Amino acid sequence: MAIGDAGQGRGLSNGIFQDIESYFAQKLSLVRIDTHRENKAMQRILKKRNYRYAGVIQVADGTDRDGFEKELR
Repeated sequence: MAIGDAGQGRGLSNGIFQDIESYFAQKLSLVRIDTHRENKAMQRILKKRNYRYAGVIQVADGTDRDGFEKELR
């Protein structure tokens, strides 16, 4: 997710996550997401949205990502 300078601090990421979670809650009980270990902004968003740290995920190119998950229902 990327939000330009003009949109930062306006709650847009929270709105995006709310829409995504509402959509997927109709189809799934659990959502998982990963982010680069240095992406502290995304980690703050995930914590605020009650995502639980689930461990390290290694992606196809061999880099490590921090994995998070949330029960939707």
